[in-house]
Amino acid sequence: MRTGRKIAFIALAIILIASAIVLARWMRAPRQEEVRFQNADVTLAGTLCLPPGTGPFPAVIFIHGSGDDSRENYRYYAGFLSKKGIAILIYDKRGVGASNGSWKSSPFSVLADDALAGINFLKNHPAIDAKHIGAWGGSEGGVVAPWIASLSSDVAFVIMQSAPGMTFAQQNLYQNERQIRTITQSEEEVAQALMVVKLQQNYARTGTGWQAYADARQAVREKAWASALGDFLPPDHWWWRWYRTKMDYDPIPMLENVRVPVLAVWGENDLIVPVSESRIAVEQAFTRSGNRDVTYHVFAEADHSIQTESWLHGRRPDPAHLDILAEWILRHTKTTR
Repeated sequence: MRTGRKIAFIALAIILIASAIVLARWMRAPRQEEVRFQNADVTLAGTLCLPPGTGPFPAVIFIHGSGDDSRENYRYYAGFLSKKGIAILIYDKRGVGASNGSWKSSPFSVLADDALAGINFLKNHPAIDAKHIGAWGGSEGGVVAPWIASLSSDVAFVIMQSAPGMTFAQQNLYQNERQIRTITQSEEEVAQALMVVKLQQNYARTGTGWQAYADARQAVREKAWASALGDFLPPDHWWWRWYRTKMDYDPIPMLENVRVPVLAVWGENDLIVPVSESRIAVEQAFTRSGNRDVTYHVFAEADHSIQTESWLHGRRPDPAHLDILAEWILRHTKTTR
């Protein structure tokens, strides 16, 4: 009898110890909440990644790049930063995933309102430190993130990744030229291709000159570099209206209204945004505004997404970038983890 009780006691002790280990691991693991927030009649669906513990935690909302961008593209960042003690809100862009509405008919101002709705959600969440909520934006989001900071005092800091320092029309010319030069080194052909791009932009901007653009596309259809011009879209395609709302927006004047700390990063091998020109323009804007808490980094061998090539893992976020990102956020939220 005594032997049986002893065995039972040992078994109970083992169960309690195993339960304690599981509980301790659970307490140290980030948690996820599936969330919804509203911008007028549009519902945005997302995931709030919370660090271990009870908080309140500093938080960052991740704002999308162009196109049909979803929360899935930012889960790696969310997992990494939540383990560092930073809450992360990732969400599906309007019209993508579980979010309704349409990004195809939405100018920057509407996307900014979506992000501000996310900021408001975070501000009212019991686990979030409402005084330390920041906005991260990549590419197109690198325009929207400082935009909302210029509008709302609830945005305590901004992270701009691969943000253009010129209009999207100018940035697209750079992007097209880089793509064309990977196919041909002929300056004559490069000039011919860029002329077609400019005719395309003229039609997008004015709604006139369709025939000149169509004829130019027809004339180069057999060129090896014609694919770098993108699809030849019909004149009533939604893309033309979408591009018209964005192509001539200059982000630089808006940056001069941003007073909060900013981290601006680019990848040296960006084929989409001209890095040197963008950094100079962004830096000059913040210098004119008197914002002295701005940090700049250009990561060697990194691309538009600040990813580098690893023989073991393929392309993945630059580890140096991840470390700098976490350290900068924690320093600017006075958080030690």
